[in-house]
Amino acid sequence: MHNHEQPSNEPRYTCLNCSGALKVEPQTPRSSRHSREIDPAILTQDTGEARNLIQIISDSEAPQSSPICQNCLNALMGGMEEQYNRLSNECNELSRLIEGLKACSGGPSGSARRRIDELRREEADLKQEIGKLAEDDRAAEAELAKAKAERDTASQRQQLQWSKFRNAHKKLLDIDEATRHSDAEKRYASEQLHRLTNRSALDLAFHIWADGSIGTINGFRLGRLPDENVDPKEINCAWGQAALLLDVLLNRMKIQPSMYKIVCVAGYSFIREVRPSGAGRELPLYISSGWRLFSGSTHGSDEGAAAFLDCLATLAAVLQSRNKLLPHTIKKDCLLYDNHQYSVKMQFNNEERWTKAMKCMLSNLKAALVHVNLCHINE
Repeated sequence: MHNHEQPSNEPRYTCLNCSGALKVEPQTPRSSRHSREIDPAILTQDTGEARNLIQIISDSEAPQSSPICQNCLNALMGGMEEQYNRLSNECNELSRLIEGLKACSGGPSGSARRRIDELRREEADLKQEIGKLAEDDRAAEAELAKAKAERDTASQRQQLQWSKFRNAHKKLLDIDEATRHSDAEKRYASEQLHRLTNRSALDLAFHIWADGSIGTINGFRLGRLPDENVDPKEINCAWGQAALLLDVLLNRMKIQPSMYKIVCVAGYSFIREVRPSGAGRELPLYISSGWRLFSGSTHGSDEGAAAFLDCLATLAAVLQSRNKLLPHTIKKDCLLYDNHQYSVKMQFNNEERWTKAMKCMLSNLKAALVHVNLCHINE
């Protein structure tokens, strides 16, 4: 029979930290408290991994004689020593901090008490000053509110006064403008009065001028040129204006021609002969229709023009007696201009010379108008 080797009944141990196999040497038996077997469930977890060495040692349920290898034991001792040193340093620092706090928590010194009293008194003074300042602030706010109310009232009064001022200023400007307008009207009226004073109504009623080489009276031309045909009706109107002017001048000077009397009928004016036996012929100052101007035939208007010139000569003689001369001398039915005679008759005359005679006659009428006005003003 072969003797089979019986399996050993000695337990096998592993390191709690690295799970390595441990070689256990037999020792003398220990007490039952130290001979308790290690529960494998305690040594390893269900997964078979080794538990944390520190956790195993600190676990109250772990056996006191937990198997650990020498290397893990050395590492454990080093870590525990390092942690011990750190905790020891922290304890020392906390002890010093406690001693410092105890020293600080002791009763204050005399100087500190005096400083605290001073600060308390200063605090009381500041509180009192703050209260006073608060009262002053409230008083200032009340005064400010009162000032604002007064300012608003003054502003309203100011706005009212400005409104009144603007209205008054507008009225003043209106009055000033009306005054200036009145002054301007007064000056204009004064100028017109002065102008009218120095100028008679005859100057305004009879305007004698010239339209080129043709004389005009109140806008009617008294003349005719080959290149400027004037309608006989316009010439008749001009004769009517001239007759009216001469009649007014004779009446103003209180002159009554001995042989003629001027009868003014606008464009049909004429001169009536005055005879001792009664009324004489009527010499027309207008051109009848159908009469050929400046022909050799005679016409009553030529006799009327000669009679008109005779009446003008009578006025010129009276003015000459008062040292008032007319610009053109009258000789019968002619007027002198630069030592040349120009007849007022159309018979055996031409248009230029007759027109020149009419212009000279109107010039004498204008001069006579001025002289008569001066005589009237002097009187």
